Amino acid sequence: MIAPIKLKYLSISIDNTPSAAIRAKLESLIVNCLDPIREIFGKPIIVTSGYRCEALNKAVGGATNSQHKKGEAADLVPGNGGTLKELYRAIIKFGNYDQFILENSSWAHVSWTSNPRRQILYYNGSSYIDITNNYQNYIN
Repeated sequence: MIAPIKLKYLSISIDNTPSAAIRAKLESLIVNCLDPIREIFGKPIIVTSGYRCEALNKAVGGATNSQHKKGEAADLVPGNGGTLKELYRAIIKFGNYDQFILENSSWAHVSWTSNPRRQILYYNGSSYIDITNNYQNYIN
């Protein structure tokens, strides 16, 4: 048995350990989506949110149908001096995402499934707008 982690300022209260099935989906997300985006971007990408169990998803205010709960989605920010718009353009160039959400100029949400929709949404702080056919104004 692994000893519990003793933390001075933080606490761990939600077990967010993925099942074997979720781990397989996470591996697919990384291999088929995140790694190729990273290669196109040419700089590190930082995953700020990945898999979320039901309790964690609820705690962070995630959508009830969130792909994070299935291990199919990640929220990303650029690392090493990259800009968010450069990251957006790398995701668009990659093109094999299921859903790409521009999160109010704060981060990028990207998901992957074996049958991708290639949907692009913009979140303006209160609602999602489908910009799949008119995304250029949001990434330039």
